[in-house]
Amino acid sequence: MLHRREVARHALSATSTHDTKRGEDARALLYTLSEAPDVWIEAVARWRQALRPFTTGTAKGPVPDARTEWLIFQALAGMLPVNFDPEDQASLTDLKARFSAYIEKALREAKLHSNWSAPDLGYEQAVKDYAESMLNGRADGFLRDFRNVLAPFAAAGLRNSLCQTVLKLTCPGIPDIYNGAELFDFSLVDPDNRRPIDIAALSRMPIPKILHGGGAALRDGSLKLGLIAAMLGERKRLPALFAEGDYIPLSVSGVRSQHLLAFARRHEGHAMIVIVTRLPYQACEAAEDAETFWANTAVHLPENHASHAYRSLSDGAELPSGGPLRIGPLLHDLPFAVVIS
Repeated sequence: MLHRREVARHALSATSTHDTKRGEDARALLYTLSEAPDVWIEAVARWRQALRPFTTGTAKGPVPDARTEWLIFQALAGMLPVNFDPEDQASLTDLKARFSAYIEKALREAKLHSNWSAPDLGYEQAVKDYAESMLNGRADGFLRDFRNVLAPFAAAGLRNSLCQTVLKLTCPGIPDIYNGAELFDFSLVDPDNRRPIDIAALSRMPIPKILHGGGAALRDGSLKLGLIAAMLGERKRLPALFAEGDYIPLSVSGVRSQHLLAFARRHEGHAMIVIVTRLPYQACEAAEDAETFWANTAVHLPENHASHAYRSLSDGAELPSGGPLRIGPLLHDLPFAVVIS
């Protein structure tokens, strides 16, 4: 059994099993496990017990061992579709094939019980059979329990991904967006991240002009697509601000200051304020009452910024100039705010 302090380390180390080119949303979800380690630890203990009949006994102990089980649970959490339905057989068939290929690669590259030059096919098959028992209905109730436990982490992961995307597009440097990552992408390492991209479906996806934080736009990825389109439009309109603008960290005060990262970019007469949510799992719990959650939390602007008139990237609304930016009204619907003078 892992201790609470180890959960964050394992959640972060698991990101090394996900390629840096695709699967950024899987990583964003896995980061949130470290916000509620007790929930995840308790669930893993329950799942291990429920799946014990599907382990394979060997002279060296049960297969898979506890560490490999942890890897399997975490990988499944990272790749499970946002709108996953345990009764959808087509989705399950696709998931089984992806999961099996991932496990084979993970076991061989770990080089603990198998490897590429001398693979232990019997061991690998035992682990694959265990993983398949999670998805074929033999472990009664497992998938529903897994989905229910994962739901708040998944919701926080989507918000984490949006904030990650904002930072990618506003921090100093050149943003790199890979084909297929314009929507939410829950790929694992190759071969999973080499699956063909449905360019036709992507091109048909409507790009929202006004960014809203809930409902289908969040789940189907169109909110992320709209965010990328809006930010690339601003980068095209104000190239010098993004390429040469100063980066200015901003101070945050109030009861939820630890939940925010804020900075400004400034170049000549143009300025941009960027605010993103940290620790989204906790913030998601209060999503329906943002004003109460954020309370007196505010971002403080430098004097030479406070006099600017700003408009919100999400809906084009103008913000009152002068004084600190109150977070409650600003983040009542989205986990981020980008305001441009």
